[in-house]
Amino acid sequence: MNQLISIIIPTYNTSQYLPECISSVLNQTYQTFEILLVDDGSEDDTLSICYEEAKKDHRIHVFSNQHLGTSVARNTAMKYAKGKYFLFLDSDDVLHPCFLELLYKRAIKTSAEVVGCKFIKVPTEKMKTVKKELFTRKFNKKWISVPEKDILFAFYESKYESTVASCKIISKELIGNKLFKPGINLGEDTLFMYALSLKGFKMEYIPSPLYLYRMHNTSTTHQWESIQNRDSFKVYEIIRDQEYVFGRPKTAQKWIIMHIRMLFGKYHLAKKEHQVEIAENLKEEAFKLLKRPDFPQLRLIYYIAFQFPFLRYVYKIPKKIYRYLFKARPLHIKNE
Repeated sequence: MNQLISIIIPTYNTSQYLPECISSVLNQTYQTFEILLVDDGSEDDTLSICYEEAKKDHRIHVFSNQHLGTSVARNTAMKYAKGKYFLFLDSDDVLHPCFLELLYKRAIKTSAEVVGCKFIKVPTEKMKTVKKELFTRKFNKKWISVPEKDILFAFYESKYESTVASCKIISKELIGNKLFKPGINLGEDTLFMYALSLKGFKMEYIPSPLYLYRMHNTSTTHQWESIQNRDSFKVYEIIRDQEYVFGRPKTAQKWIIMHIRMLFGKYHLAKKEHQVEIAENLKEEAFKLLKRPDFPQLRLIYYIAFQFPFLRYVYKIPKKIYRYLFKARPLHIKNE
């Protein structure tokens, strides 16, 4: 008997993309699902579209919140979700027609609590072309099995989309009472998956692009007001401090490096788009990190890199050589 999958879709001012997102769910080859649309106080006609879509299919349920962010919207949906597995789908993204069937069958076959796939970023103007290409061609059906003992390793190394809550189905039982942390504007997925990884779980992963992540100017990650918020990068501090509590200083210091690299990238993007004030704020925060007594790498390199951004491309060359020479331990790969 097929088991119910709850597809949780927060919405906020995505009226032009939401119908395509919902259509990609309704066109799945696996049809035992419910869709929970949670409008996060949209100011356009997104909520009206939600109700229109719900009239067409009894499996679509609509909820409405004031504007409190994606985390609160997802938490609202989880209160009412009845499925054995949850899928956190962004309202402007698109699923491959076989997404649910492939991932669900793998979950049943292996008893994995999390089953995921590769996701690819697609600019809005190329979405139609990419969909046509991907949805009509054969894809890699080799599965990568990540045992419970290796899941934290995979998370720390950002392997197999392990830091992303979307592009996978997750057992409701595994989630339990874990919720997304309100107030985190960037990295809420990472913090959520970190909490689950600490619990431990078995994961199956297929390295095929079955989840299309839409890139457009109104994406949350492209809104400078989110980046300007001091709490935007709070997730790095939370995980860093927790790792210190667990007595894992090397891992904690790795999150300091990840934090400063994120600031580095956003700083130069802000400069490129003439967001002068935001760029200076990001630079100031980065320099505060560099002054920490536990900063684990040569500070001078980062000070120079902030002034000469082209050096990041020079840095990538030895980094690739290092990864080739010292590969992370391989995980078990299976054919379907």
